[in-house]
Amino acid sequence: MGELPSRYFLEEQNKPGEWYDDKEHKSNIRYKVDIFDKDSTSNLAVEINKIFASLGLRRTDCQDVPDPSHLRHKLMRFEGIVDLDSQLVYQYRMEN
Repeated sequence: MGELPSRYFLEEQNKPGEWYDDKEHKSNIRYKVDIFDKDSTSNLAVEINKIFASLGLRRTDCQDVPDPSHLRHKLMRFEGIVDLDSQLVYQYRMEN
């Protein structure tokens, strides 16, 4: 796993959102972030949230996950809709 705290991220989903005139115009994207540490993952999670928010992505999930290594493990997901013409990132309307 390497040095702690460790963080890994991947593009979990990238699918066409709007398609017209024989061209994709918007993409729905989702990133997954895993954070591991011996102690709390909270401070790093706050910093990661700031980074993704600055890119226009919204946090849609954040939870502590049991881990067989007995390390603290936090899972986070971030989503957005990318307008491929303007490169702006939009959000779905979220209800609680």
